Parts: sequence; C-alpha cells; structure tokens
Amino acid sequence: MRILSNENNICRILSDDNGIDAVERRFREVTGIDADLSVFPSEKGIRQITESDDIDEYGFVTTPLDIVDRMVSAMLDDYDGGIILDLCCGCGQFAVRTMRALHNAGKLDPSFTRETLVLAELNPESIAKALYVFDGDCNIMMG
Repeated sequence: MRILSNENNICRILSDDNGIDAVERRFREVTGIDADLSVFPSEKGIRQITESDDIDEYGFVTTPLDIVDRMVSAMLDDYDGGIILDLCCGCGQFAVRTMRALHNAGKLDPSFTRETLVLAELNPESIAKALYVFDGDCNIMMG
C-alpha cells in the first residue's frame, strides 16, 4: 500500500534555507536524540531511544548514527540518481541522514521525498512517526 498526503509540504519545506532543520527537529522529537544533526558524519555513539515493546513485537533495532552516516556516504559515493529505498525505515533515520548529506553537498532537490525517496515499514507506530518526520509528504509502503 502506498500512502501519500500533504502533496507539497516537504517540497515547500525543503526549498526553504532551513527546511532540513525542520525535518531534523521532528526526527529528534520522535527518536529522543539530543544531538546536532547538521554535522555529517556524526559523532560516535548517537542512537535513538527505543521502547522494549517495539523490540519484542517488531524486532526493532536502531543503528547508531555514525554507522548510518558511513553507510549513507558509501551509497552516495556511487549514486547517480534514481530511487532510494529505505527498507525497514523505522522513523526514517537513513532517509534523514541521506537528506543531510545531500544538503551539505548542495545536492538536495526540493522534490527528494516525493520523487526519489521510498520508505517501507511494518510497524504502524513507526509509520506514523515517519509521516510526522516528513510532514506527511513521502512515499511509504506498509507491510
């Protein structure tokens, strides 16, 4: 199933100079991360707070941001356009860090969340959080 809403919100937000900051602010809210996310790559040891119920029911595991950043950097080294799929996206940390890396390199297109990014997730609560992080304007596949 594909969920789309608020068609122009992220495009509008990302075309602002501080648009990525709004996405990162909402990401910090839902993850409990208290760190400066504008730094890429991030410091070691930054990871989100998880609920034990999520771990038991959905096998929810978070990757520390410094490892996410290394993976994003490796992916972007060879990236020449096309769809970016974030499988098991959780709250969207790989997508948020990809956006930050592209922004810092001057390559973040305002249509990124609508035309380039696809998220997939099983946990309905994580889907709700990802929709909030991206202000509802993203492609999410459930299930």
